[in-house]
Amino acid sequence: MKKWLSKLFGKILAVGENRYVHSTIGALIASIMCCVLFWLPLWANIMASVIVVSGVAVYKEYGMDSRADLIDIAFTIAGGAVVWVTLIVNILL
Repeated sequence: MKKWLSKLFGKILAVGENRYVHSTIGALIASIMCCVLFWLPLWANIMASVIVVSGVAVYKEYGMDSRADLIDIAFTIAGGAVVWVTLIVNILL
């Protein structure tokens, strides 16, 4: 058990700090967009949030960084997906 836990935490700690920041920013942008666009139907709210989070992630990597990293884009979108899945599950239950 101890070996398994140390292996698990080793993999978690191997992810760079930058990835956690991207994930947090993606979740933050998605939640702000969903709160601002609360008057839209749920599907439109989530779709607009997906477009904005994806657009911001791509712009940040290709427009602001000297070297684009697709993993950073994926982590940003994954952070937004946490918010979207939570909204969908909350509505379905």
